[in-house]
Amino acid sequence: MTEYSAANPTAQKQVFGVIVVRCNTWPGAFSFFTQQKQHMQVYMGDGLKFESKTYYPVHTPMMQVDPVERLTYAEPNPTATALKRIEDAKTQQDDG
Repeated sequence: MTEYSAANPTAQKQVFGVIVVRCNTWPGAFSFFTQQKQHMQVYMGDGLKFESKTYYPVHTPMMQVDPVERLTYAEPNPTATALKRIEDAKTQQDDG
């Protein structure tokens, strides 16, 4: 604990320590206590009691395959090379 002295030598020393208490039954519930008899409670949880059993999936879900990327070309009039690339991509998709 840290004690602070006032600029006035006749004033008492002050302590600004804070005690934080966390609830084990309701995760996210905190209580704060100070030397000046102030008391405050804060709840930052999801509204569920603590249970040793978990209802969340243990394994991560499978990742999806990346979608096929579309070819881009200059619009509104694509060049002959761009059209050839589009045709080549279509034939590769049909073969694969």
